[in-house]
Amino acid sequence: MITNNFANTLNKNNYNNYSNYNQKVNNKKEECHTCENRRYKDGSDDPSVSFKTATKISPGTASQAVRSHEQEHVSHEKSKANKEGREIISQTVTIKTSTCPECGKAYVSGGETKTVTRNKTNLDDEARRGQFIDKYI
Repeated sequence: MITNNFANTLNKNNYNNYSNYNQKVNNKKEECHTCENRRYKDGSDDPSVSFKTATKISPGTASQAVRSHEQEHVSHEKSKANKEGREIISQTVTIKTSTCPECGKAYVSGGETKTVTRNKTNLDDEARRGQFIDKYI
């Protein structure tokens, strides 16, 4: 029953058979205007990473490109911490996604890297750790 309704719909729309229907559907434009004009640009103050100028990235490779870009931030923050004699407490990378308002497709819209560091503790600080605690009654 569903197949017959589908065939009737195809005939009403002047599609003679399924292959003709598939050919017309497959010839549709792959990207909408918004997706076609999407550009990626780094908003950080780190001058040594990619995407300092707005760059077009295909939707299929945007996820990989953004992850790679955020990994550059991770590497630079690690080397910066080592140079400054700091230790890294945590590093977090968040990949953000959005939905195109024109075509409704999900896409990677950017990323964010957060790094938390502290001064390296010397041995005296390690030995004294836990000696000063607050007691609440």
